[in-house]
Amino acid sequence: MITDADIIKLSKVFVTKQDFSSLHSEVLSLRSEISSLRNLINEFRNVVNELSKRLDDLTIKVDQVYGELQTFREEQSGHFQSHRDINVPWQRLQEAVLVSDVRK
Repeated sequence: MITDADIIKLSKVFVTKQDFSSLHSEVLSLRSEISSLRNLINEFRNVVNELSKRLDDLTIKVDQVYGELQTFREEQSGHFQSHRDINVPWQRLQEAVLVSDVRK
């Protein structure tokens, strides 16, 4: 004969209908959580993609500004060099004028 102790032992070994229904509800809950996590992951990917696009746009703008700044510096350097080139003959001219003033 099966005693109450045997039934308790069997219920510990085998899944009961109550255990099965609680497991089933836990599985459904986990599936819902997994679905929510997948949605969050997709949203996160979208945010990462958007940030990546913005970073690319920002990098392009920085490159453009750097190029313009470099061009400006080259123009400025050329402009200063032309001042230096003009300054040397100007100094010679001033020296010549001073020498002629001294001779008078």
